[in-house]
Amino acid sequence: MRLDKFYKDGTIEFKMFNHRNGFFSEEVAQNGFLLDGDRVFIPSSTSTSELYYKKISFTPDYFNLFVTSINETGLSDEEQSGAQPFYAGKGNNRLTINYETVGFGLPTYPVFKYKLEGKEEDWNEWTQAGSAHYSGLGSGKYTFRVVAKTGDKLAPYEEKESSVEIIIDIPFFKEPDFFKYVFFVFALLTLIVAFLIWSSYKSRMVVQARERHIKLLEVATLQAQLSPHFIFNFLSSIQSLIGQKKPEIANDYLMKFSRLIRAYMESSIKSSMLLGRSILDNENSIREEIDMLKTYVELEKMKYPDGKITFGVELESGSLLDRSIPPMLLQPFVENAIKHGILPKEGAGRITVRFEQDGDTLVCKIIDDGIGRKRSAQNREKSIRAHKSRGLQLIMQRVQLLNELNYTIQIDFEDPESGGTIVIITIQN
Repeated sequence: MRLDKFYKDGTIEFKMFNHRNGFFSEEVAQNGFLLDGDRVFIPSSTSTSELYYKKISFTPDYFNLFVTSINETGLSDEEQSGAQPFYAGKGNNRLTINYETVGFGLPTYPVFKYKLEGKEEDWNEWTQAGSAHYSGLGSGKYTFRVVAKTGDKLAPYEEKESSVEIIIDIPFFKEPDFFKYVFFVFALLTLIVAFLIWSSYKSRMVVQARERHIKLLEVATLQAQLSPHFIFNFLSSIQSLIGQKKPEIANDYLMKFSRLIRAYMESSIKSSMLLGRSILDNENSIREEIDMLKTYVELEKMKYPDGKITFGVELESGSLLDRSIPPMLLQPFVENAIKHGILPKEGAGRITVRFEQDGDTLVCKIIDDGIGRKRSAQNREKSIRAHKSRGLQLIMQRVQLLNELNYTIQIDFEDPESGGTIVIITIQN
């Protein structure tokens, strides 16, 4: 007992000793105490204990704080000491944690503060309640920490702390953030679907624009090929044959003219359908193109003296006849060779269309021995009314559009030293 403080202010403080703080004796001998300096010897029936009385602290530090149970399940020594975590059970994310002070020197009116690390950053307020409750926890490892101290103000009792690790394991659909993730995924999918719909709509608009463009080009190409000048010259030639009383020849040319118009119409329809799923079904075979070219040249020959225009076709292999190409691709170049290469030339001229195979690449060459591109350009500059070849201009636009439709078509021009012009059309599969 602390007599000096009792005599001073009437406060009673005493210290209890047992095996927890160094007193191991039993059945202490009465009146058997021995004071030797700052040491006190206390004899008993079993042993003599030695205490340093000047070092005696009246702070009751011989109590312990334990987490005793979680969800009505008592904790083992290993779980209380932190050697192993407490498993809350599959699917359970609610916790009721009980704790209490244990020992001989229990603090007066103990109060507690606690926190669950992994969920809380700060400590809860001091409370006399001996339990803590949590719900809606997510899967993971948590650490519950609790601190106890005395609730009165008579002495500065030290704080005691205890902790236990807790494992929560629940299905993903019970996770606290599950609906937040579901909403995020739903929003993301909505954006993706909206983007795909927008992309599809944009693609359809581009395809429709291309369809309109190619149809306009086909109409313009057809109008260029069946120009009033061409039709007028042909009809004049037919009229001349009739006037010369050559009805059989006139009838033959009328049949050729009707076949040419029909071939142009069918090729125009095929060309306008190149955006369909089966491109090959909307192409012309080389055989069909050759037939159409021969008919066109035969009709052109009618307007000029015999022998002015000679036309021929060369094939590297007969199998090329069945190969298909985009329709109405060659005629404008043959027309250009006649009008700007052969006709201005003195004497006769020849046009040769040659088909070659280079691996999977088809090479078509349109060769003429006319005046050449340089001289032709000079003639057009000197002409009072320069004639602009709409057919050639339109075919270049068509080639550009076809290349946007997964074709690979390249057009090159060569000017041989011997004269004339070579148009090289390369079509890759």
